[in-house]
Amino acid sequence: MKEATDRIEKQIEVNAPVARFLVSNETRWDGRVLAVIAEWLYWLPC
Repeated sequence: MKEATDRIEKQIEVNAPVARFLVSNETRWDGRVLAVIAEWLYWLPC
């Protein structure tokens, strides 16, 4: 479980600029979209 958490944290760091871009356009994006993206990143193979 810890490895998965570390992997997610690493991917969040890598994708932080993308996440900021999405949040800056939050009129088009809501929490559900971000949740789907987070889930997709979680299943992305390392």
